[in-house]
Amino acid sequence: MLRSVFSVLVFALLFCRGPIAWAAVGLSLESLRSSVLFEHVRSIKAAQHSDHLSLVNKLVAPAKNDTEKAWLVYRWVTHNFRHDNRLAVRVGKPEQHALNDLIRLAGGSCEVYAHVTSELLRAAGLETKVVKGRAKSGFAPVGAQGINHVWNLVNVDGQWWVMDPTWGAGYVASGRFHREPSDLFFLMSPELSTLSHYDPQDTLGAQLAQQLTSRQFSGLPDGAIYLAALGISPADIHAQFKMDSRAGLVETFNQAAGDLRLRKVPISRRLPKTPQVFQIESSAFEELVLVQGRRWVPMSKTGRLYHIEFKPASGELLVMGRRPKQSEFEAILAYEVR
Repeated sequence: MLRSVFSVLVFALLFCRGPIAWAAVGLSLESLRSSVLFEHVRSIKAAQHSDHLSLVNKLVAPAKNDTEKAWLVYRWVTHNFRHDNRLAVRVGKPEQHALNDLIRLAGGSCEVYAHVTSELLRAAGLETKVVKGRAKSGFAPVGAQGINHVWNLVNVDGQWWVMDPTWGAGYVASGRFHREPSDLFFLMSPELSTLSHYDPQDTLGAQLAQQLTSRQFSGLPDGAIYLAALGISPADIHAQFKMDSRAGLVETFNQAAGDLRLRKVPISRRLPKTPQVFQIESSAFEELVLVQGRRWVPMSKTGRLYHIEFKPASGELLVMGRRPKQSEFEAILAYEVR
């Protein structure tokens, strides 16, 4: 049975959840440059430095600009820190501990992640803030004052971005932390962040711009942020959800953003029996098809662009793809046709 990847177990203390790894959809680094910098990140060991200032100076030494400084801090934290429920209980409020002690412990809750990241960013010369709010955290209950998560804001070249090192580090399932670093939550635009993070103070004015209320955020499907990672604009996702929240959003599966881009597809999970246009750009798949029951309809291909206009019948409609040298197809999108 095909399964969506969005349902993961939550992490305790402030109910932090780490999502499945995805490629970046916001501001990112060129892949070759990021590979070089990540090798540098791996070489920086906390035990080799007497204090956090020494560590930060060494960590950001190769950075060419503030974006790279922010990325080096983000990547160092996500590479070295771990979700740890027992440790989170021991630590409690991170502000009560010396930063060097938190770095030595290298783990805990989302509040620890955000606090350490903020202090390291500040030591690197970047303006930063810590936000306590709500996140699309699956089964996580909402704590006091509607808070279930903590993350960061950082100012890069005069523009504020959202950064979530907790989700960028990995996720917790069956009581175990799984490290799956992701750049999806590095320098997210304020508009993109409204699909996964709700700031009660609306510090960056992103929710006001989207006219997004707390209740509307609660109703957004957890997978909205991953749909954006595949190419659908946050504005279009919000518009579709507000137009028909009961229909839900198209279901996506564990596909990396680098494997495909959704150029034009229906956003609603529920489709009418009228012609629908699909345009998907990909070089990772050798063949894309629409599947309804026993009916398999290949999509036409022009360069990297797969396209088709298709009138579906009632029932489940799947968009599936086959990679080179593979015989089996994998799910990309799922709809319900009524």
